[in-house]
Amino acid sequence: MKRSFIRDFVASGFCLAVLTLLVANVRKAEFEAMHELAALTALSLLCLFYILLSIAQRERAQAALRRLDRVSDVRIQERFTEREKATERYLNTLEKMLAGCQLIDFDWRYLYVNEAVVRHGRKTKAELLGRTMMECYPGIEDTEMFSALRRCMEERAVSYMESEFALPDGTVGWFELSVQPVPEGIFIVSIEITERKQLFKDLQRTHLDLQSAYDTTIEGWSRALDLRDKETEGHTQRVTELTVKLARRAGMSEAELLHVKRGALLHDIGKMGVPDHILLKPDKLTDDEWALMRKHPTYAYELLKPIEYLHDALDIPFCHHEKWDGTGYPRGLKGEDIPLAARLFAVVDVWDAIRSDRPYRQGWDEDRALEFIRSVSGTHLDPRAVELFMSLPREERPRVRAEVLAER
Repeated sequence: MKRSFIRDFVASGFCLAVLTLLVANVRKAEFEAMHELAALTALSLLCLFYILLSIAQRERAQAALRRLDRVSDVRIQERFTEREKATERYLNTLEKMLAGCQLIDFDWRYLYVNEAVVRHGRKTKAELLGRTMMECYPGIEDTEMFSALRRCMEERAVSYMESEFALPDGTVGWFELSVQPVPEGIFIVSIEITERKQLFKDLQRTHLDLQSAYDTTIEGWSRALDLRDKETEGHTQRVTELTVKLARRAGMSEAELLHVKRGALLHDIGKMGVPDHILLKPDKLTDDEWALMRKHPTYAYELLKPIEYLHDALDIPFCHHEKWDGTGYPRGLKGEDIPLAARLFAVVDVWDAIRSDRPYRQGWDEDRALEFIRSVSGTHLDPRAVELFMSLPREERPRVRAEVLAER
């Protein structure tokens, strides 16, 4: 409506100016003056037109902005409401989580804790919120867990850890912690794993008990074998102790040493398959009897192979009669094809055999036995194993039965 008024007003002005020029009957000078007046009038009216038009456009723009502001206010309010609802849903979700969630500020004050933290820490929300960790749990600053949390806070680094925590009721709990830096400080997600830790300890204890039972059974077998042959009483225990010492010098790990010990204890288990009239015969064996005696490593393998936990201990029972030059039995292995445990044991077994009394000969003295060991290095025995044996201090080589009896 305003635009129509302005347009009509300006048009009327132009008509008035033109009419003035047509009807005026004046002199030329007056005509020129009137002409200038008419031009100025038309220009003024044109300027007025654009001013009024600009005002109208500004008013329309302001009205549009007011409408936009009203729409924006509505949208902002809607988004604010949605955000509040989302925050409420998020907090409700945190409250229902089994994992503990806690927000700690840079002064170590609890800004937020969920119900799981209340259960885990044996403290109510009222006792936690707004207070520092040190106030809630005196002495926590001296724990490894707090030191780890401090590093996360200072370095703004993500961290995962398992930590033991002394609870206010005097019990101890284990927790798995995930620590995430946030603008307010750190956000901690904690999962209680006390039962899992206890179960693991129980399994470890059960495993150790079972392992002890296994090893006790093995030692019982070895003693039974020694009892069968009175002349070799104590042999198994002596060679086992010395072989473990030698294997440790060779750089074997503790786990490998355990298999070495088991294998040494069971090295003659295959002799259970050898008849007594051959095994206990005081005279030298015939060729046929030796053929049967040489089967005892194979008997040992066949006896022990089905027992899974003894698989890694088979090297000594199966291979301790193999020789470095390949002339041993039962498979004729040569050099480093012979397992290391068996090569080490072979030195110890020869040492104990020649030092011990037999029905058909007396045991050798130490110097003669050492000289013999050196003489078969590179043929019967692994030279490196012999070198390790020679490096053992004399007091680490156990005395044979004859020496012990001589002192009684």
